[in-house]
Amino acid sequence: MKKSIQILFASLTILFSFQLTQAQTCDVGILPQQLDHDSYIFTLQANEVGTAPYSFEWTTDGPAAVATAQRNDALFKANFTTPGSYEVCVVVTDALGESCSDCRIVTAEAAPCYYPGNIQANVLETDVTLLTWDPVPDNQKFQVQYRKKESGVWGEWMKKSVSANKVRLGNLDFGGVYQYRVRTFCASNDWSGFSLSGQFIQRTCGQVDGNSIQLSFNSGKWLLNWDGVESGVTYTIQYRDNGTSNWKKTVATSNATSFPETYFVNGQSYDFRISAICTDETAGAYSIVNVVTANSSLALPQERLAGNQLTSTSSIFPNPAKDVLNVAFDGEGTPDRFVISDMTGRSVKEGNIAAARGTSQSTLDIADLQTGYYVIRFMNNGELVSTEKFVKTGNK
Repeated sequence: MKKSIQILFASLTILFSFQLTQAQTCDVGILPQQLDHDSYIFTLQANEVGTAPYSFEWTTDGPAAVATAQRNDALFKANFTTPGSYEVCVVVTDALGESCSDCRIVTAEAAPCYYPGNIQANVLETDVTLLTWDPVPDNQKFQVQYRKKESGVWGEWMKKSVSANKVRLGNLDFGGVYQYRVRTFCASNDWSGFSLSGQFIQRTCGQVDGNSIQLSFNSGKWLLNWDGVESGVTYTIQYRDNGTSNWKKTVATSNATSFPETYFVNGQSYDFRISAICTDETAGAYSIVNVVTANSSLALPQERLAGNQLTSTSSIFPNPAKDVLNVAFDGEGTPDRFVISDMTGRSVKEGNIAAARGTSQSTLDIADLQTGYYVIRFMNNGELVSTEKFVKTGNK
């Protein structure tokens, strides 16, 4: 009866040892196949000798115990954690106690020492760049080398050692051109070769301090200002009603800009975030979102200044109006002045209103205004009493 058994196992160095423990011919052999630097699969090849059934015993001998092993009659799989030479044997015994064996000596190697791959350079700040790369098995540490190009010539390599697969390079010159490479120190106490060299240009915009964003009201406009960043030439401003999801966007050429009075509602909160665009056309990250409340005694829609001694309501007619706007006041007093602004917040007309007590009415000449939408604010002693909107029809 013929029985063929195969075991996968690889070997760098194979020494053949065959033992015959019985007088008759014994035909067994181990076929090794290497899977990795430290793992093997053995296949047993044997022709039946003696009387079935048979038993199989696998053994190993070497500098360390086998870390993991899979055994059956004709298969042995072993992983070795310590480099060195190992002897792997199998003994085949038949039902009558007769046996024969075969042994192989294989070499387990240390893990290969690779240099890192997929190295990425991410410029974080004007003087800081983060290098990251893929992990390397069995590494103990990494060495990063980097240098700057001066007048077309590369300078001396600077070195950093880290245990993680990333490093933060600081104190870099803004606008400088840098070269980098990385190598691995492995568990075998050997250095890998260096990775391919990469380059980056140290240029980026700083991040706007979100806490510096302020909103105020002056001369019929909302004024937004914030702390600028080094080399910032323009700024992208995003804003929205607090708690909503849709951002609106505008661009400013300095660290301050203005909005028409109608853009924001007095007393309501808004989310702001700002990013800078620098002289090298790189864009900085957006600032943290700052929640700002539009708050001014002179802005819409606050009809009267809190604490004002005069309480007066106003109404205007006709609306739309062409040449004349009639204004009626009802309350304890009549405002003494009016200011008319267009929808950009620009003041286009202002004048005095004859003061009166009780219910009164005034007529304002608006014939000189261009066709469009307007806001009129009524003041008393420099403080806002009420606000109305109207439409001017017909051209000047």
